[in-house]
Amino acid sequence: MQNILKKIYILIFVSLYLLNVNIHAYYVNSRKWIGLDVFSSFLAADQKIDEKNNIKFILIILTYIDAEKEAHEMAEYLEKRIRSIKGKPIKVEITDKPISTIKKLNNINGVFLSQRYKRYVQSEEKILKDIIYETQLKEAILFSPFEGDVERGCLGGLTVSDIIIPYINMLAKEKSKIKLQKLFLKIAEQYPPTNK
Repeated sequence: MQNILKKIYILIFVSLYLLNVNIHAYYVNSRKWIGLDVFSSFLAADQKIDEKNNIKFILIILTYIDAEKEAHEMAEYLEKRIRSIKGKPIKVEITDKPISTIKKLNNINGVFLSQRYKRYVQSEEKILKDIIYETQLKEAILFSPFEGDVERGCLGGLTVSDIIIPYINMLAKEKSKIKLQKLFLKIAEQYPPTNK
């Protein structure tokens, strides 16, 4: 009898563990896809987006590590979802080499992180810091849907409570010289927290 109870407990434990893993994967995946919509609101709120060297299109970089198929799907979604900003069409480029891509391209308006950088030889923190630095030099919006990345220096993200709202790192916004619409700033949660 004790042996049967032990097997039942193990089965329940394994089932709950697998359920938790599946729920976490669903949660992270949902944040990424919802993040695309929040990212598009950041781009629309950028008051200087159409001032970059007489650009003919809005350039967005979508980064990935090993999920290239998903990155293509996300890029296609963005192109269909946004189409244009201030009368200029958007162009989405995907890359698994974010630092070199950001360095070589001019007129980047936004960078969306579709995956975290954990598998490289360098630490994730170093790669993220390099991406943050390069996007700030290019005066582009760096958006990450992953929890904790706004606090680590990404300009934009999202926060989930009763509703989903934009999350802005105000120091990164200043360093990037991004000017966001006042109404957008009022509805967004800001880091570090400020009195609105």
